[in-house]
Amino acid sequence: MSSIDQRTSETLRAYLREVKGLPNEAAKRQRFAALLGELFPGTKAINLFASGAEKLIRITSDTRVKSGRADSYYGNAIIEFEKSLSATLGEADEQLQEYIAGSWQKDGHATAMVAIASDGVVWRIYRPALSTSGPIRKENVRLDLLRELSISEESLGEFWLWLTSFLFRPQQVEPTAEQFKLDFGSWSPLYRDGMSSLKRAWAQVGSSSEANLAYETWQRYLTVTYGSLVESASAVSDPETGPEVSELEELFLRHTYLVCISRLLIWAMLSRGKSSGTLQQAAQGIFSGEYFKSKRLANLVEDDFFHWVRGSKAEKTMMATWERILSHITDYDLSRINEDVLKGIYQELIDPKDRHDLGEYYTPDWLCERIVQEILPKHGVRPTLDPSCGSVTSSPNLD
Repeated sequence: MSSIDQRTSETLRAYLREVKGLPNEAAKRQRFAALLGELFPGTKAINLFASGAEKLIRITSDTRVKSGRADSYYGNAIIEFEKSLSATLGEADEQLQEYIAGSWQKDGHATAMVAIASDGVVWRIYRPALSTSGPIRKENVRLDLLRELSISEESLGEFWLWLTSFLFRPQQVEPTAEQFKLDFGSWSPLYRDGMSSLKRAWAQVGSSSEANLAYETWQRYLTVTYGSLVESASAVSDPETGPEVSELEELFLRHTYLVCISRLLIWAMLSRGKSSGTLQQAAQGIFSGEYFKSKRLANLVEDDFFHWVRGSKAEKTMMATWERILSHITDYDLSRINEDVLKGIYQELIDPKDRHDLGEYYTPDWLCERIVQEILPKHGVRPTLDPSCGSVTSSPNLD
C-alpha cells in the first residue's frame, strides 16, 4: 500500500465508513465533496470542484437538443455518482456518454477527457473515445475502462495515490517510479492520448523521406545491435489509441513516447519547471533542441531516430499532448528525485517478450541494494563493476 500519513488515513477511513450507508447519489456526491474539503483545505481546486457540481451540458442528438446536469464537471473529468454501481452501472455509463458527447460538441473532440462512474466506494475510470469518424453523438462515444478501484481498509493508500494523480494534484508531487507509472504508464490517460496523437502524427508524416529514414535507421540499429530477434517484435497494436499501425511501428512509437517523456523530464530538471514563456514555447524549444543548446547540451536532440516529431505537421498534432505532459511534470518536486522514475514506465510499455529478447530488464532495486551492501563493505570504496546492471540501478544505492 502507498504510504499516507495518519491524519489522511483517518480521514479516508471515516469517509469509507460513512459513504457506504448514504441513501442516494446526491448524498454520496456531497460526502465526497466534504472529503475533498477535509483533505485539501483552502485550495482553489475545492472551489473549482464545487463550481462544477450539477453543471449544465447542452447535448445535440439527431432529433433534438436537450440539456443535462453532470454530477460533477471538474477540469477535464466528468463524474457520475450512483447509489450502487452494481445496480445501475449501465445508467451511469449512458449518462457519461451523453455528457462527453455534449462536451465534445462544444469544445471539440481533441479535448482529452476522463469519465468516472462511482458510488463513493467503487470507482470506474474511463478514457472516452469516438468509435466512428461520424458525428459526435452519444451512441458514438466509447468508454474504454482505464481502471477500476474499490476502496477498502487495505486500499486507502492506492485510493489516495489515484486521487492526487487524477483529480487533485498537490503543487509539489514526490517523484517516485510508482507515481510516474500512474501518470505516464500504459493505463494513464496521458499515455493513451499521447499514443493516439503519435499515431495520427505518424499517419501524416510517416511516408515522408525524413521520417521514413528515421524509422528504417531505427530498425537497422536494432537488428545490428540485437540480431534477428527484434524482427519478430511482438508489441501489440492497440486500436483504442489511434489509427492502426504495424506491430513494429507500434514499438517504434512507444520508443518515441519514452524518449520524448525523458526529454521533457530533462527540461524540467534543468529549468526547475520554470519557463520564460508558455508551455507551447517550452515544448518547441525542447524538441528543436534550442533549449538544450542554450545549456551547452548541443547533441541531446540532434537528428536521431525520434526527431520526426518536431516537423511542422507532427508538431501541430502533438503540441496539445506535450503541453499536458509538461503541465504534469512541472507538478513534481524534482529536487527530491532519488530513483529511476522511468524504469516502471518502460517495463510496462515494452512487451516482456521483447525485453527478454533484447536483454532489457531492469535489475530489481532490492537486488541492487543487496549487492551494494554485501560487496562493497568487503572491498572498501573503490571502482566496482556490476555487469548485470546495464541501467546503472546500483548507483543510487551507493550513497
